Amino acid sequence: MLQKTITSKENARLKHVRKLLADKDYRYQTQEYVIEGPHALGRIAQVNELFVRAGAALPQVKADSLYCVETRAFGAITSTENSQGIVATAPLKVFGAQRISPGGRYVLLDRIQDPGNMGAIMRSACAFGYDAIIITPGCVDPFSPKVVRAAAGALTAIDVIQLKNQAELADYDIITASMDGKDISDFAWPDHFIIAIGSEAAGLSPEIRAMAKSTVSIPISNAMESLNAAVAAGILLYLAARNL
Repeated sequence: MLQKTITSKENARLKHVRKLLADKDYRYQTQEYVIEGPHALGRIAQVNELFVRAGAALPQVKADSLYCVETRAFGAITSTENSQGIVATAPLKVFGAQRISPGGRYVLLDRIQDPGNMGAIMRSACAFGYDAIIITPGCVDPFSPKVVRAAAGALTAIDVIQLKNQAELADYDIITASMDGKDISDFAWPDHFIIAIGSEAAGLSPEIRAMAKSTVSIPISNAMESLNAAVAAGILLYLAARNL
């Protein structure tokens, strides 16, 4: 793999990375997104371009192009204060509803706007063996820098399915969570399902609630009204996976 040296912040390849970080439309137009840090690279086998800050350790990942970037120039493409000196561009792959199998297990994110919550839920879905993440319109971009950081490598290991509208889920077994649902400890999980997680601010959309075949609840103390979306999702995903 040929290594090239970049010394200027105005280098064309660094400008490309900056635009990928800042511009959602450009990410989808070029079908690329940015991964920062060796941990976020996860188990990805190969990246498009790999940018390594001078003096940083080279990660164990193949790249079509490898660049050694001088420290001052590298600062132009990092979005974190304490960068580990690794930035990569990788293929942005999204699938449509046809990717959903009746025999699978999925996590549906409905209007999730908080990047940290989305990334954390992706990590849980990946850790507990779910087939893919399903994204409804109105969610934050799963390939935005903050989501990618919070996902900590999950995006390289789990598929992302983006819906055109909620109606595409009409024929699937959707399970939602609500305070008035069936106690999760007594719930008999089906073999195949989609767990729907709504935003903390708005909850699940009326369309998704109307499609639900079952609704479960996580018992909590009266001292609190609700759980953080990512925390609730982690509990649900773990219990569902354990009881299959």
